[in-house]
Amino acid sequence: MKTIAAVNLSTNEKNIDFQVRFLENDFHIIHIKTENDMDKVARVLKKWEDRADALAIENLRLPFQTDLDFQTDLDGLPDQADYKLSELAGFFKKPLSIGQSMLMACQQWTFDEIQRDYGERFFYNSQILFTSGMADVNIANNLIEYSDDLKFCDPLLSAGIPKILHSMEDLKLFAAYAYPVTERICIRKIAIRTFFINAFNRRLLFNSIKRADVIVVPHYCFFEHIGDCGIDQLDGKTVISGALSNERLNFLKQRGVRLIIDVIPKMLGKVIGPATLESMIMIASDGGKNIPTQPEIKKIIRDLSAEPRVIFPFGK
Repeated sequence: MKTIAAVNLSTNEKNIDFQVRFLENDFHIIHIKTENDMDKVARVLKKWEDRADALAIENLRLPFQTDLDFQTDLDGLPDQADYKLSELAGFFKKPLSIGQSMLMACQQWTFDEIQRDYGERFFYNSQILFTSGMADVNIANNLIEYSDDLKFCDPLLSAGIPKILHSMEDLKLFAAYAYPVTERICIRKIAIRTFFINAFNRRLLFNSIKRADVIVVPHYCFFEHIGDCGIDQLDGKTVISGALSNERLNFLKQRGVRLIIDVIPKMLGKVIGPATLESMIMIASDGGKNIPTQPEIKKIIRDLSAEPRVIFPFGK
């Protein structure tokens, strides 16, 4: 039996310990919550390095990557957690996965399947709001085929600046020039601690969500971004996210969400995060020597006859 030790950066998840069979291998999956503490992440991974066959980090903010004119890589992000992660990567003898290849492959596969099965009925001419375009730029590149009314909350939620972006070009400029500066001087922390700025930002977010038809939320900051939303904001909406647990599905159903799309297909009996799935594929494929490519991941999904996770909480 192969053991995968996955540290979970989310503050809302619980420690999980279970066994599952996948790709003709038996796996023992251990999730340890670290509440976004990168020092604790290092300690936990070091503790489990000799006991596990592979390591994973779930709910990590992945580097901003796009096929536009530029790309910000892991070392280019000024966030302290990303610096520590880049340092961690070289410390372990066992494979370490952050799930980036898995997440991008699943996103592309999901929208290819939705287009084949449902056409453009979900997104055509919709107003689509991304709580983090930098995290979900791959989804934005897919949805721009159906609608040119895309909006991004990156200045609002990542920097504390009361501004909504209205195009991919705006997002590109923000990510290249404004975001590194706001991260360096911690503007968001100042905004959160200032009552009037924080209240104004919350109102702007709620109003933007209420006007949108489709809301795209990164799985790693699901509750952080929309956890305060009620039925007034989410009733009748379509929500796109990833690795949606029963807790998250119930949250959305209670707020009247009409359609839920999980970009991570449910290939097993349990919902498993992209980093853990990526580690399992690495171990099953070549003993963990190489991170699987996106075409390899898509082939595995097809071989397993997985279906896109399209959920109608109140029936079609």
